[in-house]
Amino acid sequence: MNQYLLMSMLSADEGQPSMPSELGTTLDATRTQMTRLLDGLEARGLLRRQVSAQDRRSLELTLTAAGRRLLERAAPVVHAAYRAAWAPLGASGLAGATRALTQLHHTLQAQQP
Repeated sequence: MNQYLLMSMLSADEGQPSMPSELGTTLDATRTQMTRLLDGLEARGLLRRQVSAQDRRSLELTLTAAGRRLLERAAPVVHAAYRAAWAPLGASGLAGATRALTQLHHTLQAQQP
């Protein structure tokens, strides 16, 4: 799932350089986990790592054409799995869960320094 989430984030930020450390924070992944994740995706030809033009100590990540094609094929499958997982809640249960998660998100954001 982390591979899909990472590829989705790269796709959403298309045209904007994405840094591994920022993505790792969002995914709650350690540096070691991110390195393994990126190594695997790069070995499969799904993403490209380049040295940042602004800061040569940093890497910029972009999806390759193969990565974008795989993401396009995977998205409907992942979305169907999410729908199936949430279906037992029904419309009112889903609305309640959404409200609760939104409130939790706002509370956690407010607590950040």
